[in-house]
Amino acid sequence: MIKTKSKTVSKTLPPKFRVLPTKDRVRILNQLTVAAKTAVAKGWHIFPCIYEGKIPFKGTHGSRDARAHESILSKWRTGQPANPAIRLDRSGLTVLDIDSGASSVEDVLSWMTRNNIPDTLIVASGRSPFGCHLYFQGVRTLPDVQPNKHLKVRRKGFELDGIHGDIKCHGHVIIAGGLHKSGSTYTVVHDRPIAPLPQWLKNWEEASVKEAKAKYQRYVDKVVAGRTEFKNLIPAGERNSFLLKEASHLHWRGLDELSILTAVVDICKRFCEEGENYAKRKEANLKTMVAWVAKHPYTRLVRPKPVTTGSVVLSRVDTPKDKLAGWLTSRFTLGEQVSIHTILVRFSTDHPDEPAPPRMTLSRAMKAANFRKSGKDPADKRLPLWTRVGSPDSPKDIVMLSSDVGMVRTFAGGAQ
Repeated sequence: MIKTKSKTVSKTLPPKFRVLPTKDRVRILNQLTVAAKTAVAKGWHIFPCIYEGKIPFKGTHGSRDARAHESILSKWRTGQPANPAIRLDRSGLTVLDIDSGASSVEDVLSWMTRNNIPDTLIVASGRSPFGCHLYFQGVRTLPDVQPNKHLKVRRKGFELDGIHGDIKCHGHVIIAGGLHKSGSTYTVVHDRPIAPLPQWLKNWEEASVKEAKAKYQRYVDKVVAGRTEFKNLIPAGERNSFLLKEASHLHWRGLDELSILTAVVDICKRFCEEGENYAKRKEANLKTMVAWVAKHPYTRLVRPKPVTTGSVVLSRVDTPKDKLAGWLTSRFTLGEQVSIHTILVRFSTDHPDEPAPPRMTLSRAMKAANFRKSGKDPADKRLPLWTRVGSPDSPKDIVMLSSDVGMVRTFAGGAQ
């Protein structure tokens, strides 16, 4: 319990703070409060973070709550040991966060002199062995520069003459007087007026980011300049998947291999980026792809239709469910009550060399064969009995009884 000038409050304090002696707790709370008041007096937009951390308090809006007004000091006035953080963009600041490459402030000052970096306020961040924040007056419009170790990105962050770090403007940092997670204090080690942000630092971007932007800009310039062959076309990286889908659709429509190949080549020339060159260079690849598509069975089931001019009859390949449904239809008469156990016993008798069908396959096959629940099994009241219903002359039964039902598909182009 910490006493303040206004009232006594009892709050759940951070464990690391709670175990400290009362004298140290008062000292730390006063230190954090003074740091927050000093920042507000400078016109900086601040907000509270957790003790010895940079994470906003749960239930708050984080940096969106940042204010340059004394109303933001409520956490400290109620005895909470909050870490004061500054929102940089609202405060008109940019911070060059040096993480590695320097072992002391002298190394940083020497590096600044060698690279014509203006003398400015430097705050030691508490990072081991040494880290610091260089403050500059000015805001970057470009995104913050930070390392990213993702395999597809692999950015190194800010890097100049052996110094590595971040350029922060759209985030936040802990101000001088705050506490690092290591327990050390953010301390001013070079007290100078904040210098204006140099233009080169304002425009600084990593080489990989510049190259990606330049590549995209070159593409945009080609489109703007009237390179119509790059407009509304399938890009080079998506040609193969696009042509494979088109070939599969044509196969689904019932075309033969030669017709599919002719159509795919035409589609490539008309709708793909650099389609003419690609169709010539990759002719063998297109033939292989079409042959692979054409060799797969055409399994779309449609209701049989009379064969007329311009139609194609395609043979059907039965699925395990279809075969099982045909066996159920031929093995069990209409109205016969059976249990699942009875069905499996008869299946093992008729197919001694095959394993029992999976539960899901059997369930779908029974539904296809028109099985319906018709009571409880006398041997076990928990299990239902099933009965095949319907007329043996119904279209469904005819399909199930025939294992070589043909399929008819009509398409523009005539019989093959």
